Amino acid sequence: MKFKFVFVASFLLFTLDSCRGKGNSAFLFPITNVGEFKFFYEPENTFNQEIQKEILEEWKNPSVKIHTAPGIVCLFSGTVSVFGISVCFPDQNGNTELELQNILNFWSTHQNSGLEPEFLDYSLYDQASISIQLNKNLLEDINKDWFVLSGSKELDRMLKKEKFPETNWISVFSENSILRPHSTNSFMGFSVLATKGKVRILFSSRDFVSFTSSLVLEIPGNESVLTDFFSQIQKQNLNIINLCKNDLPVLSEVFGGTESSVGRFLEFSNSKKEPICFQDLELETISGSYSIFSGTQFLIPGETILKTESGSVLPGSELSYFSWLDLKIKGNLTLKSKEILQIYKNSEKIF
Repeated sequence: MKFKFVFVASFLLFTLDSCRGKGNSAFLFPITNVGEFKFFYEPENTFNQEIQKEILEEWKNPSVKIHTAPGIVCLFSGTVSVFGISVCFPDQNGNTELELQNILNFWSTHQNSGLEPEFLDYSLYDQASISIQLNKNLLEDINKDWFVLSGSKELDRMLKKEKFPETNWISVFSENSILRPHSTNSFMGFSVLATKGKVRILFSSRDFVSFTSSLVLEIPGNESVLTDFFSQIQKQNLNIINLCKNDLPVLSEVFGGTESSVGRFLEFSNSKKEPICFQDLELETISGSYSIFSGTQFLIPGETILKTESGSVLPGSELSYFSWLDLKIKGNLTLKSKEILQIYKNSEKIF
């Protein structure tokens, strides 16, 4: 069993076959080995470069997917290689790929059902288990000895309700721009939990409105896979802070409708080819000025962040004291950070 982290460097690429049922097109993915769980965190891959169309298409869908190479089958999730994971199994005859595909197919058609664990060879000496669990049961055996990298807003809420120690937990929706991993997609597709003897990977469905279950993969390992990764995230992010340009994010979308099941939100993005930094971002509406981000923040190229109303299922952090009704009223929305400001015209909405 191996754990690896891939960070800014010239990384090896390997052509892997695409998922069954999606044709024969091939995409480039970093090399992985049998019995290896790998984190990818290379945000600098988004800087000032022409990214291949195939990779951009992959980044749009960070949900779990299957890719193969001779004698190996891998599960990928996230925006590889900006921020993602892979875990690979031996598969000399294709049976493991078929079993994984059957489980994924079952999950896609049984959004609110569970599935008992299936056991797979993970390496020469170890096995992995894969199951489908209802989200409400995901923390049944979790205690303060675990470490968590959460890519799920629902998981964050559950951890907060259980008063899980914040020192052991990093969320991709954290307000701390240095601690959290950055991605080009606001939906991450996975969470990782680790303790002595085991690593648990929770794959989330992109259809977070309908699904009440997660695909759960458990492999041998320990908490160091996360504690080491947490340290590397900070190192990477501090490097980016030194490279970023002071600028405002784009207020790329506003939604103030009260009839939607997903809730109201503000969307902020970086459309530039370099990272941008800003501090103490505020949004001024007709009723006053509201804090959006506190402290120093940065966004990598292509990164999008959602700010949502309380209770929203959307993948973002919540704004508790924002006047959401202002989004339906004609007027200016002024985004400002220190001496920089940008004014947006907001038309009257009837939704």
